[in-house]
Amino acid sequence: MEPLEPLVKCCEARPGFTSLNPRAVPWQPATVVVVPESIPLTDFVEAVGVMVNSFAQDIERCVSVPIKVHIIREQRAWSVICRIREEDMEHQDTILQHAKAHILCAAEASDAFHLLGCRADPFKPKQRGFGAVLASMQDRNLACWDFYATGNCAREHKCRWQHPLFRQRLFVAVKNLTEITPSSATTAAS
Repeated sequence: MEPLEPLVKCCEARPGFTSLNPRAVPWQPATVVVVPESIPLTDFVEAVGVMVNSFAQDIERCVSVPIKVHIIREQRAWSVICRIREEDMEHQDTILQHAKAHILCAAEASDAFHLLGCRADPFKPKQRGFGAVLASMQDRNLACWDFYATGNCAREHKCRWQHPLFRQRLFVAVKNLTEITPSSATTAAS
C-alpha cells in the first residue's frame, strides 16, 4: 500500500486547487426576494377616485329623497358628504348602509385597492358617518393577509409578506342640507 501524501502536498501538487480553510464560515444560500412590479400611486389614487365618484352618482339615483353629494379630495383622504333635508334625516342609516355596501363591492372587484380590515370591522364610526382605509395591493400571492384582513400585523417589520405601499382614508357622512361648514362659511364671506 502506498503511503498517503499529506493534504498540503496533494493540493499544492495540483495546479489551480487550494486547500480549504477549516475555520471558514459555512456557506448559506441567500434568500431571493422577487419584488413584482407594483401598482403606481397614480393608478391607485385614480381607482379610488373612480369608486368615490361612482358611489356619489349611485347614491343620488338610489335614494328616494333629495340628496346633494359633495366630494372633497385631500392629499391622503377622501370625504363624501351626503346632504339631505332635516325632515329626511330618518334615511341617514339607509344612506350609510348603501355606502358601506358600495365600498365593499368595489373593493372586492378591484385589483387596484383593497379595504383594510375587511374581515374584522373595516368601517369605524364617526360623527354622522364612518371612516375606512383603502390600501394598494402589489401581489395577491405575496400579500400579508393578516394585515389586509384585520388592519394589523403582529409580525410588524419582521413580516416576510407584503404590506400596502399606499393608503387613502375615506370618510362618509350624512349632514343636514342647511348646515354650514367652516369652508363654505369662509367662501360665502369672501
